[in-house]
Amino acid sequence: MAAYLRERVPFAVGTDSLGSNRSLDLLEDVAALRGLALDGGYAEADLDRRLLAAATVIGARSMGLDVVEG
Repeated sequence: MAAYLRERVPFAVGTDSLGSNRSLDLLEDVAALRGLALDGGYAEADLDRRLLAAATVIGARSMGLDVVEG
């Protein structure tokens, strides 16, 4: 995760189904990604903003939804 963030690789966070996950809690997934990023040495101030965007705006766009940022 830290390498993706450092390299500015675009990503979205979303849920799948209980068939492949133990939970459908999006914030649990975001917290896990945050932990992976920190464990990987990512310490930039933009971490939380980027994770929130990946779970909201970028996630919506990845599903083809129009999103207005403001």
